[in-house]
Amino acid sequence: MGPGRAPFRGRSARSVVRLARRAHLAGLALGALAACAPSEPTWVDLTRQGFPEGPASAEPRVFELHLPPERWTGGPAEGGARAWSTPRPAFLPDFLDRADQVGLRAGSRSFRPRRGDEPGNAPGTFELQSELVLTLAPEEPLPADLFFAWVARGGVERDGAWRATVRQLAADALPASRTLVVDVPPHSALRLATVAFQGVEPGQASFRVLLEGRPLLEHAQAADLPGGADWHALPLPEAGLRGARLEFEIGGDPALALFAAPRIGPAEVGSMRARPWGRARPSVLLVVADTLRADCLAMNGGDARWMPRLNELAARAVRATRARSSSTWTLPAHGTLLSGLYPTQHGLHTVTSPLSAELETLAEVFARAGYRTAAVTDSVFVSRRYGLDAGFEWFEEHWTRKHGWTLEDSLAAARRLLAADDGRPLFLLLHTYRVHSPYRAGREEDEGRMQELAKRVRRAVREEHAHDDAAEWLTVRSGFAEEYRAAYLEGVQALDASLGAFVAELEAGGFFANGYLLFTSDHGEAFFEHGRLGHNLPPHEEQLRIPLLLFGGGLAPREIPHAVSLADVAPTLADLCAVPRSAHWRGPSILALDHERPSFSLVRTDARDSLGISHGERKILVEAARGESLRERLARGEPTAAFHLAHDPRELEDRLHADDWPEEMARALAAEWAALSRPLVEAAEIELDEATVEELRALGY
Repeated sequence: MGPGRAPFRGRSARSVVRLARRAHLAGLALGALAACAPSEPTWVDLTRQGFPEGPASAEPRVFELHLPPERWTGGPAEGGARAWSTPRPAFLPDFLDRADQVGLRAGSRSFRPRRGDEPGNAPGTFELQSELVLTLAPEEPLPADLFFAWVARGGVERDGAWRATVRQLAADALPASRTLVVDVPPHSALRLATVAFQGVEPGQASFRVLLEGRPLLEHAQAADLPGGADWHALPLPEAGLRGARLEFEIGGDPALALFAAPRIGPAEVGSMRARPWGRARPSVLLVVADTLRADCLAMNGGDARWMPRLNELAARAVRATRARSSSTWTLPAHGTLLSGLYPTQHGLHTVTSPLSAELETLAEVFARAGYRTAAVTDSVFVSRRYGLDAGFEWFEEHWTRKHGWTLEDSLAAARRLLAADDGRPLFLLLHTYRVHSPYRAGREEDEGRMQELAKRVRRAVREEHAHDDAAEWLTVRSGFAEEYRAAYLEGVQALDASLGAFVAELEAGGFFANGYLLFTSDHGEAFFEHGRLGHNLPPHEEQLRIPLLLFGGGLAPREIPHAVSLADVAPTLADLCAVPRSAHWRGPSILALDHERPSFSLVRTDARDSLGISHGERKILVEAARGESLRERLARGEPTAAFHLAHDPRELEDRLHADDWPEEMARALAAEWAALSRPLVEAAEIELDEATVEELRALGY
């Protein structure tokens, strides 16, 4: 991902973060950066200390696998070449980071990776996607001593510190074995996670931490494909120690292993409910139930039986019943959620658009204020490949389809992060595709029901001879709308059961005495209300309206009567926790909102832009073909559709030519949209590997 450059003057948001990190290196503690009360202790981030041996770095780790001829399958000779294929080596991660490399050799001969613009029949080249494919001349035999190599960098250097990227984890870490000299404060402890993932074969990693030559930790850990982390709290000398020598050693079988999130902090931390040093900043749990429609909750008109646990919670929470997303699909909506900006500003419009490093994220804002920042996501879009891990000290992402990862697994991971409390307030993001297509049933998230439904739909399409006509195909499919919706609601009920039980655990443990939950979604889901199934469609209400509730910390239950946007989440949480805002956030906290504002939602495709603008109970849609300007269409008073939501919440009666207000509303809001539509960063693109493309297809993209 190449960083863009902000066009506004002064220091960029990312520069502010860099300055804060340099302050760490100069010896300023996180607690001081957060302007905490004098009685609150400080924490020392060991990944940002000066290392005697120079800047943070990691030696490449080389894993090599022998692939004898019997593991390959040869295809027929075509175009002067023959392709040989073997399954993708199991020890490789789902996607390779840019710093990683792969190679294929036979003895002293190395085969060349095929370029993206190169024909597939170039002899002497190989390609790695879902399979490893080697292309040779037709008469050339397959070598007997083929070796595949993965050169794993395991991370990147950022501002003099190491950012580990190992399989599903991105985390601040120590790159392999390290020695450093630090001052140990009195009454402190060293907390860290030991992380181990399989190299070529399963094995066992060993970890040692020595203080002045004496062991603090000697730990053996399985290194296999699922991998994992073990958290440790290591007591340090009670009287403290100046210039202490700390040694971190990794050994054992060849594996991807590291020390993650190492920090020295107070030995006694109490609990998130009560700290030994008195009241501290509140912790925040941000839960995003991807694709959850607003009307799944009773507060938005849903059947109370669908989500009884969250309905009960909503009755005791601050409820935004008129919340809308900034888009109708995951990537731009999460870009807004985590940056506080609209899609036109942050630029996440396509499946190859990353978040620019120039934009400060909500996680970076909390990290700068001294928070422990962590995330557990279902990956794909909410992943490091799109830059959404920025600011998260610990970012854990899992592919649901390929690895059978479930919501229960995500909740277990969240529990582990909560239990690894080091005394700092926590900002924890939990993202789940639990109710996203393919709609899965039960706690085990079984796809059997949807697979059967898909067979019946295909059979009906064949019987109606509709497979060659897109409109007819949609018409036949729409006849199954209620079955699709029923399958979706089965997942909604399972989400409520699992998440509701988790929130009840937190409440019983006192988390909400000084902590908050913000529960929302990134967009809704269409069930042929306007002729289509799913999302990433023109911005109609069934896709735009989302649940949003805020609970905890003594907040009095109430309903927010005004329209709320996903762009308001970042300033709301920052204000609630007395954390300094990012300079580019324009929205108010929803808790202070006292007037009606327009809300804007954009969907961009290869052919056109579709903009939905709601103001009060009136809504207009504006479309512009690629190359046309939405702003100019608004200024000319040329919306393409209009609806009065109070009388027509399902948007079935177009008022465009029946009333004068659609044109007036378009002209009145043209200037505001012009301000929102100015990009703050230069556009960038990433390349998607075949495995990611397959995962996107499984999600319906």
